[in-house]
Amino acid sequence: MALQGLLRLSCSRAILMGACGCAQDKCHPQTIAVCQSRADGLGLKVVVGDEASFNIDKDVSGVLLQYPATDGSIHDYKVTHRTFTHSSSMDQK
Repeated sequence: MALQGLLRLSCSRAILMGACGCAQDKCHPQTIAVCQSRADGLGLKVVVGDEASFNIDKDVSGVLLQYPATDGSIHDYKVTHRTFTHSSSMDQK
C-alpha cells in the first residue's frame, strides 16, 4: 500500500516535473527495491536515506516512511511530516 501511495503521488505530480521520491533507509529492503524498480519504469528517481537528511524541496513528490522500522524500532516522524507538508503547501502557492 505504501508503494502505491508513493507512486500515486509521483504519477500525478512528478512525471511532469521530473521530480523524485524519498524512501527512508529504515523501510523493509524489499519495499525499497520495489519502489526503485517501479519508479525507474516511470523515469522517476527514489532517494534512499535517513529521513533527517532528506532535502525536501519542490522536486520531492513523496516521502515513504516505515512504522515501525524494519528493525522494529519506533520513531517520531512529526518533524519530517511537518517539513514535508510545509514544503508541499509552499509549492502550491
